[in-house]
Amino acid sequence: MEGFKVLQARPGELHLAVEKVKNNHDMVTEVERRFGAVKGINHVKADPGLGTVQVLYDKEELSSLFNLWSLKDTFAALFPEINPLELLALLEGKF
Repeated sequence: MEGFKVLQARPGELHLAVEKVKNNHDMVTEVERRFGAVKGINHVKADPGLGTVQVLYDKEELSSLFNLWSLKDTFAALFPEINPLELLALLEGKF
């Protein structure tokens, strides 16, 4: 995934280095707001200094089709250059 690096992926937590977030406070606000609104995502913290995004989620709640679709749409809106299916695979622990 160009522009992304998985720093940590384990059930319930995903920690990414995201190029678009680095030194971009507007993007940080959008990432936290949009991902935080997805049912099943418990906490989102983006750090513009480090260019990282940490997502804490409830795997069971996020596995519903509606919530996954909402997550896919949110991801595609913020990062259209990235395949959202790769993110879903990370959340399912398939990477």
